[in-house]
Amino acid sequence: MSFHKIELFGHVVYSPDLSYDDLLAREEEVKTLVQRVLEKAAGDFIHFEALGDTLRFQCLLPDEHDREFHAICDELAPHVKNGLDARLLLVDKDLDMLYFYSISGGEWQEAVIGLPPAGNLTRTRPVKLGKLPTDHPKPKKR
Repeated sequence: MSFHKIELFGHVVYSPDLSYDDLLAREEEVKTLVQRVLEKAAGDFIHFEALGDTLRFQCLLPDEHDREFHAICDELAPHVKNGLDARLLLVDKDLDMLYFYSISGGEWQEAVIGLPPAGNLTRTRPVKLGKLPTDHPKPKKR
């Protein structure tokens, strides 16, 4: 039985300036590229979903390694330009980290968010429930 630590969600947006025929051709190219890149990264259960001017994809990855995530972006980036933009969200299934990647103009950017351990959620500052201000008129009874 295989173990998958990371769930990857991808989103490619096509420029509205692309003709329908150009969009279909680019979509096939993007699917082939993404499939190859994710298989190289040991991705499993790769799934694509076309929706209008976007292509969604997702897969499972076995390990959580920045270098592997960067390699995916490095391979995709040169092809994500001229009417394409892409975003990736990688979720650690233990909910320790979230990785965001934006790819545009042949370059990529990264944002990483570390989540607090579950036990610490109850030890953070309590949220006070707000009260209605007293200067608001009360509803009239009928």
